[in-house]
Amino acid sequence: MRVGILYSRIRRDEKLLLSELRERDHEVVKVDVRKQRFNIADPPEDLMEVDILVDRCLATSRSLYATQFADAYDIPVVNDHATAEVCANKVKNSLALEKAGVPTPNTDVAFTKDAALESIEGFGYPCVLKPVIGSWGRLMAKIDSRSAAEAILEHKETLGHYEHKVF
Repeated sequence: MRVGILYSRIRRDEKLLLSELRERDHEVVKVDVRKQRFNIADPPEDLMEVDILVDRCLATSRSLYATQFADAYDIPVVNDHATAEVCANKVKNSLALEKAGVPTPNTDVAFTKDAALESIEGFGYPCVLKPVIGSWGRLMAKIDSRSAAEAILEHKETLGHYEHKVF
């Protein structure tokens, strides 16, 4: 079987995965998403040759787009686009975990600064505010007071992208 690996950096886990695939006599095609170009109609040549892709991208945005292209090209993907989309979005992720009965921290979602402030006040201080989209703990905020909450919510509201306005 020809197994494609979508990656942006080969770390220890990817080295182990590549080694195991080769030991099992699979042909491996490494696809560096930092260099790969995707056409909306025609799959890249190296992707046309694989039976399955494994997504190991570090960057969430690259993973989401690369797996969406693979889906459009009808290439099966381990860690597929639908899975990556749920994992990348904290609201979708929290809803999926709750639906599956996985214990999760108490979570509120609000669409306005005032509603978010009400939720924060309801939780009490300190509390944590996370962006809906993001990884590696970026833009998380521990909020210790009402004035800190107001400042952080104002910053999020001003950042521009609509995802920052989901609290």
